[in-house]
Amino acid sequence: MIGPGVTIADGAVIHSFCTSCRQQSAKERSRRPYARLRPGTSLGDGAGSAIFVETKAAVLEAGVKVNHLSYIGEPPWAANSNIGAAPSPEL
Repeated sequence: MIGPGVTIADGAVIHSFCTSCRQQSAKERSRRPYARLRPGTSLGDGAGSAIFVETKAAVLEAGVKVNHLSYIGEPPWAANSNIGAAPSPEL
């Protein structure tokens, strides 16, 4: 589901069953199935999310990977962080 006012950058990969409720401008690495990006989320170039990831008002800097079964809130997450239960090499 793509919400009103959402834009998708060239080269972004968005898999099935994702929800985007915010404007997107960076070139994402990947968004896996069942990812939900809620309002206020900002992604840097190459940031990606795995299966069953939800973000709200999160600032994910360039290269951040958010792995399976994660919820990310408001604090900024530094460039190249790896967040979640297990690394996702496919991101």
